Amino acid sequence: MIKLVPNILLFLFFSTVFSNISLAESIQVERSSTVTLSMLMEAVYQQDAAHHNESAKQQQINANTELANRYFSDANIFSLNHENDLITHNDGFQEWEIGVDMPLWLPGQQQQKLSLSEKMSGVLPASQQQLKLDASKVIRDIVWAVVIHKADLEQANQAWKTAQELESDVVLRIESGDLPGMDRLLANTHILDMNKHAMIAEAELEHSLEIYRKITRKQALPEQYREELSTKLVIDQTHPSLGLLQQKIAMLITKQSLAQYDGATNPNLSVGVRSERDVDNQRFQHSIALGISFALNDDAYSKVAVADAAKELADAEIYYQNAEWHLNVVLSEQLHNLDLKKQQLELMVERDKITRQYLLLQQRAFDLGEIDLVSLLRSRVLADESHNQQQKMEISLQQSIAEVNQALGIIL
Repeated sequence: MIKLVPNILLFLFFSTVFSNISLAESIQVERSSTVTLSMLMEAVYQQDAAHHNESAKQQQINANTELANRYFSDANIFSLNHENDLITHNDGFQEWEIGVDMPLWLPGQQQQKLSLSEKMSGVLPASQQQLKLDASKVIRDIVWAVVIHKADLEQANQAWKTAQELESDVVLRIESGDLPGMDRLLANTHILDMNKHAMIAEAELEHSLEIYRKITRKQALPEQYREELSTKLVIDQTHPSLGLLQQKIAMLITKQSLAQYDGATNPNLSVGVRSERDVDNQRFQHSIALGISFALNDDAYSKVAVADAAKELADAEIYYQNAEWHLNVVLSEQLHNLDLKKQQLELMVERDKITRQYLLLQQRAFDLGEIDLVSLLRSRVLADESHNQQQKMEISLQQSIAEVNQALGIIL
């Protein structure tokens, strides 16, 4: 009776432990053919706060275009003046003057304004492409995180099942007297280790699935998440990041041309009608007034704006060169990693074959009583690690292809 109680407690303990593993096995990662990487990317792009700013940018373009298409550079000013001698001599003197001041465009100013709208219109779609590339990176990261953690959990569960099978075999051998009773404790300890790995893998998968669902608002992963490696393996001007910078530089060039008009005074055309009557004439005399005013030597007032625009343009060109260099460095690293993983995978395939053969020999030796359980467990752990590393490298290789495509600016 004294021996029975510890055995019952041990049974309840291991039953609780193994029930946790069954929960890990219950996690299902759904995949659907109706869900695509492109669809997920578009969903993330639509949620991006910067995307909602595009309407404001379009309004800015429309406002600039509307201004550039006007006949005058600023609002016309209407004036009405009246003079008389009512509070002085009161001899009947009166004068009325009505006029309109019309600011004129400086030479080339209106054309530069229209050109600015055109360049701003080019920045908008380039910015959209950059946002979609950013959204593509988000999708690639979260999808592959789920795939990797799912593989980790499958491997952990498989290791646990293998440990259970080994424990059952050990029990039979103990009952037949081929193994000492202490080997069961060793086998159970091995099960606990596999249980721990499975619980950790389960938590990681749950976490990655939660992130995926929150970001994409989808429950299922795409049926097809693997990508084909792009045939173009160079960074060129079609890269969304460089395309956006090119459009911004073109816009800044136009802004630099417009800077010469900042601080300058536009010519002003005045047109008016004057009606006056002096003390000796009972009738009003009407006349037309026409005048024009323009600034002299106002170049100095625009030099600050021109210098600021030139500096901003130079900074943008330097940033473009640095960005192009950085993109090429990242691509070079990703291509190097891809080639390295291909080579590693070839070696791992061969290694897995060898370790599997070695495990079979060790199992036969154990069955014949030539080695103990500890040696067999070590061989099994070695074989499992080799097989798991091969599977992980296969997944990592596919992930590297996605990372190379991302570095190339390939939008999902």
